[in-house]
Amino acid sequence: MISHSDPEKPALLDMQKLRMDQCWHKGQIGDATYVRSLTFCGYLPKDANTELNLLKLERGMPLGT
Repeated sequence: MISHSDPEKPALLDMQKLRMDQCWHKGQIGDATYVRSLTFCGYLPKDANTELNLLKLERGMPLGT
């Protein structure tokens, strides 16, 4: 878990999100694991779902599946 007072938090959060994005794209993790992983990293659940939907749009998948 990254400390909220750490000045490097945004960069570390971006790196963790990128790693989760790559795992999702490779099929190593599913939607629920992706969202839960982002919430553990510090994303709000709503924001984590938004990120998942953006990945799905990128891939041309219908939302809500």
